[in-house]
Amino acid sequence: MPTSTKQLEQRYTIACENIQDAKDYIQTQLFLNIEFNVEGFYESLPTANLDEYEVNFRKMEEAKNLCERSIRSERSRRQFALQIEARKNEEKQKDERMRVHKEERRQKRLSIASPYQRGNINQP
Repeated sequence: MPTSTKQLEQRYTIACENIQDAKDYIQTQLFLNIEFNVEGFYESLPTANLDEYEVNFRKMEEAKNLCERSIRSERSRRQFALQIEARKNEEKQKDERMRVHKEERRQKRLSIASPYQRGNINQP
């Protein structure tokens, strides 16, 4: 599991690219617009070009697999987006706690310092 925000952002980018690559491949290489009518399929089967049917079904199977992979990538992308947001919130909270801590230490040092050290002494 990625440990840094940068690693999470890289994984997020990869997931986005996987989704876009699958979409582009289906649209440009498979030339596939899936509309399948089972009744029409069986009616035309006796006179159909079976080789063409097999090729089309292979394309549909490949498209199905790519769509399933895209679903997994989208799930990962969403998970990484949530993790990135949580990590950034943690970092902001940590920075705020550190700022408050430093300010408290500064105030404590000033409270025990002499007026001369604080710069509150009247200069002649």
